[in-house]
Amino acid sequence: GQRTTPGVLKRGDRIKEFKPGPIVEDLGELPLPDYDLKNHVMLYKNDQIIQLNGKILARRINHSYRLTCARGCPYACAYCSNNALNRVYRRKLPIRYRPIKDVIKELQLAKELLPGLKAVDITDDAFLAQPLERIEEFSREYQEKIKIPFKAMTTPITFTVPNARALMQAGMYSIGVGIQSGSLRIRKLYNRYDTIEQALAVGDVADQVCEETKRKLLIRYDFIVDTPWENEKDAEDSIRLALRLRKPFVLALFSLVFYPETALYKKARGEGIVTDDLNQIYRKQILGFEHTYLNALFLLLNLGMPKFLVKFLLNKNIPRRQLTGVLYLLLKLYQIKERVGTALKNILQKLFLKGDIKWFYTRIIEITKKEFGSSNNEDLPIFSGKAGKCSR
Repeated sequence: GQRTTPGVLKRGDRIKEFKPGPIVEDLGELPLPDYDLKNHVMLYKNDQIIQLNGKILARRINHSYRLTCARGCPYACAYCSNNALNRVYRRKLPIRYRPIKDVIKELQLAKELLPGLKAVDITDDAFLAQPLERIEEFSREYQEKIKIPFKAMTTPITFTVPNARALMQAGMYSIGVGIQSGSLRIRKLYNRYDTIEQALAVGDVADQVCEETKRKLLIRYDFIVDTPWENEKDAEDSIRLALRLRKPFVLALFSLVFYPETALYKKARGEGIVTDDLNQIYRKQILGFEHTYLNALFLLLNLGMPKFLVKFLLNKNIPRRQLTGVLYLLLKLYQIKERVGTALKNILQKLFLKGDIKWFYTRIIEITKKEFGSSNNEDLPIFSGKAGKCSR
């Protein structure tokens, strides 16, 4: 008979008989990522096929290298893919760490391959959840051998003074902190058991460590919107929590996507909220927010709308339905102002540094087309789920 590979389905196999592949317990057994570019080509300007090299690749990834230092997550948030993986493997804490020496070796190879590397992006879901001894070992090795600014992600409960101090001394310049909701009811639905007080304390910890290390730290707080079980009060609780966070910070909003086999997916399926996985899940954009008054207010807060004005617009007596269109117009104006301002700053820097007038003219044309050209997501084809059939 045919050989089967655990964790892989073949055409004709029955899904009910599917068994997951074995877990790699010791990540030190795995080889480092292979970035040998000898046999790699890419489609370049004017439809040219060229040999890929480190210089081009570095530019394409914006001189920022991404890596993971662990597999799994110590939490089981109801919306996260780790929730589904925990169910598959029936393990409560399936987190496995790569040896620090392997992480450092990978980064050393990346520095050699990618000239002008400016940043490292550690994509672990909760990088600061690892033991302090391991964080301190990573920090020592990173300071000595890598010396490139890096960013990471974590949760409020693990953003402590010792963790933050060690990592900022090593070069951490940005941290993403998952809050997800300011509503206690929704947080319970999400299986988020860190507290509002712990979320508010992140800014205090950052201030203390910044003062000690004489370094700056950019904090990004993540929130989830468009939850079908969320009412207006729940959404308002999230905005009110954001208003209480200590500055400076930025907000990252994500529209809820039901990853298959997670607890929230099963709940949505059972209640008839999700009926078409292809179009409601696989084709949904996490930045495709619903056109609501409170979403617009949340986004405007992130773009710099004054707190007193946000608080005023949260008043129940405000005619929200009538003002929704006005808020989205303001949102567009804020976005244009921010993008054009940033682009002009970059253009002027390059113009004065290099005197490249032709490049200046080209960038002005590109920005104009990007900001004012037509772009409509509604033009994307909607698939029926049947092979060969789609509609617009």
